[in-house]
Amino acid sequence: MIMIPLQQRLERFLKKRRVATIDAMCSAMGRAEITVRQALAKLDYLTSYNQNSRFYTLRSLACFNKHGIWRHSKASFCSHGTLANLLVALVDVSYSGHTVVELEKITGGTIQVALTSLVKKQHLIRIRSGGPYVYFTARSKRKRIQQARKRFGSAKLLEDEEEDLTMETLKRTVAILLEIIRSQPQTQRALRHRLQELHPEIPQGMIGEVCRQYGIRLKKN
Repeated sequence: MIMIPLQQRLERFLKKRRVATIDAMCSAMGRAEITVRQALAKLDYLTSYNQNSRFYTLRSLACFNKHGIWRHSKASFCSHGTLANLLVALVDVSYSGHTVVELEKITGGTIQVALTSLVKKQHLIRIRSGGPYVYFTARSKRKRIQQARKRFGSAKLLEDEEEDLTMETLKRTVAILLEIIRSQPQTQRALRHRLQELHPEIPQGMIGEVCRQYGIRLKKN
């Protein structure tokens, strides 16, 4: 009797079901979750950006729309992999930025928490002018100015916000450097732990960037 590899069985199962949860796959395969996940890792799969990422599908099965989104029953998937990546991509290519309502209409879900995190990490820029926040690209200054002019008729608000962001970045950089001098950590992990207590507003990814920029060599762990 020929034994079909678990990876192949999973692929056949997903092609038949199109979308499934880990529990459903474990039940159908008769295997433990860790074993199913190991086999799943060998496939080109996607997890849903809604429903707490409970649903899985194969990328080859997804029929993405113009925004890179595919919906099947309760599950929504995107070609960008994660909700954060999807939101950044939608804002990057937008004509005049996007409001929360506009983005929720496209994605079909609640996204405020994800947007706040992206702004905090400076992956998006947001501006408000007597109405809801409008989110603009952080990747290209030229594109950002074009978006602001289309949305507000002027880039003045954007220029003021960018000046504030520059000062905030400077403050965070100084805080990181001062903590390195004060506590003399041996690892980036120790530095991140300390800064998380003192300055929770500093994105963890910024610590490594500052260390590289100033030639500070700390072990990662």
